[in-house]
Amino acid sequence: SGDFRQRIERVAESVDEACTLHPALSVSSILLMHDAAYLVKHAVDAAILANLLAREMKLDDAARHAIVAAALTMNIGMCEVQEKVDAIPGKLTDKLVTMIHHHPERGAERLIRLGVTDSAWLDCVRQHHENIDGSGYPAGLAGDAIDIGARIVGVADRYCAMVSRRAYRGPLKPNLALRDLCIKQGRCIDVTVAATLIRIVGIYPVGTLVRLKSSEIGVVTGPGETPETPAVHAVIAKSGLFLEVASYRKTHRAETAIDEVIALDSLTTPVRMANVWGKEARFT
Repeated sequence: SGDFRQRIERVAESVDEACTLHPALSVSSILLMHDAAYLVKHAVDAAILANLLAREMKLDDAARHAIVAAALTMNIGMCEVQEKVDAIPGKLTDKLVTMIHHHPERGAERLIRLGVTDSAWLDCVRQHHENIDGSGYPAGLAGDAIDIGARIVGVADRYCAMVSRRAYRGPLKPNLALRDLCIKQGRCIDVTVAATLIRIVGIYPVGTLVRLKSSEIGVVTGPGETPETPAVHAVIAKSGLFLEVASYRKTHRAETAIDEVIALDSLTTPVRMANVWGKEARFT
């Protein structure tokens, strides 16, 4: 059991190191890397985003560590349920809904049995599905009764789930995910955490796939002249062929302006992060 806790803590430290060395690359991996099972990928994605949110909100190292560890283990109580949930595209059965609503408590209990004693970590897992307006589960907590770490993990969990590929649907475009999270689910999430998420990911999060007016397809790689004109590197030429080396495009120019955001699953071949960021991509 102690070995499990130590392994999770080592992964949490690796996430923290990656976010320190390459925050942009870390964010881009959430959108561009889809070669792992959902439960594993989602945990790492949420841990990355929760880490960056905690940093931006100036939480101390101990709080950030507990938040990242909680994000990595928030769904440990879902292991027996996730495959059944993914196999049902429509309405879930009452039995499955009940199991889902109990997974935060079940996850915390399992973590305790595995040697986790950090109360902040356990509280984050227990509360990551609680909503600010009291409509969440399992305890129906509201407002400040919800730990700040759980509010951060909850937002990271929602956003990363929306932009991930699932068995029954493709990934949502990141700009639409951000809009839906803040507008459709805004009453459920912490206003400060939501505002922090907007600052971190922006209109065009790093890793977003875009079609340019030049008919090339590119990846957003950082800020540009304005929030609406981010830095983009073209990865697919007008001909449809992948470029061996991604080429920088200035999106504030009319001929290389962004035409539209495109979904990752619209590509027949995945974008290789090394083609865009070179050797630095090995850190993610």
